[in-house]
Amino acid sequence: MILINNLYVFGTIVNIYFNNNSDAEAEILKLLYDLDDLCSIYKEDSDISKINNSTDYVKVDNKVFTLIKESIKYCDMTLGYEDITVKPLIDALKNNQDTKESLNLVNYKNILLKEPNLIKLKNKGMGIDLGSMVKGYATDLIVDILNKYSIEDALIDLGGNIYVKGLNNGNLWRVGIQNPFQKERTPIGYLDLTNKSIVTSGTNERGNHIINPKTGLPANDIKSITIIADKSFDAEGLSTGCFVQGLESLKLIENNHMLSAIIIDNNRNIYLTSNLTDKFILTNKKFKIRRDKWKNFKIIRYLEW
Repeated sequence: MILINNLYVFGTIVNIYFNNNSDAEAEILKLLYDLDDLCSIYKEDSDISKINNSTDYVKVDNKVFTLIKESIKYCDMTLGYEDITVKPLIDALKNNQDTKESLNLVNYKNILLKEPNLIKLKNKGMGIDLGSMVKGYATDLIVDILNKYSIEDALIDLGGNIYVKGLNNGNLWRVGIQNPFQKERTPIGYLDLTNKSIVTSGTNERGNHIINPKTGLPANDIKSITIIADKSFDAEGLSTGCFVQGLESLKLIENNHMLSAIIIDNNRNIYLTSNLTDKFILTNKKFKIRRDKWKNFKIIRYLEW
């Protein structure tokens, strides 16, 4: 097995395991470094920084254009609870500044796209932060590379964005669902999976760091949400916005049979989409699966996938 071990990109730690193939390893490493150079808000010459610092259209790499264009779709799906223009709000909060002005700058609908590969922010002071979106995008491209080299079994971990491919020594991959009330990575249950992405948004490791882009306040309606999808970009694109939206987000996920979700609320209740009711194995008796789950929740809006 190859181990891409403790590689630091996208502001997080990357670990990837797969059968020995030096060509695949080199291609994956190039992809990760290239995307980090293109998308980092901490590098002045990145495409994202150029967009954020310009008042005109900026010519960007095709990957960046695709990434932003597709990210906007997830902002739409989550009714704006995911918003990739949240950067000025986050900056204001980090600097203990009043958020009123920065809140007015948060609106993904003010990202202007023009083919081929031109992007402009409508209002001065806006800023894009792709955050974890780039991890989902990169994970799917890594899977494509592994498929290109006929590598069937792999484990991809991009800072907690997990993708399990093929089998683990002939068995399905056993993926633990983390206890969101503890900083240590201790599971409360597990799923046996293959060829799936598993992405969790929650408050355990970094505290209450997820901000509602509509209010500027920390999102705290639930403790964590785990989304399981065929594509990592789907799981990553929805996890933060669905976390902010809370229990109501189960309606959005339930509407698409290709998605699954596990929500843990502040009282240790677990809510599952219907396609997980016979697959999730609970091992911690302090938590309780709510069988009534989402059925009595108000439907905000049905979305076309």
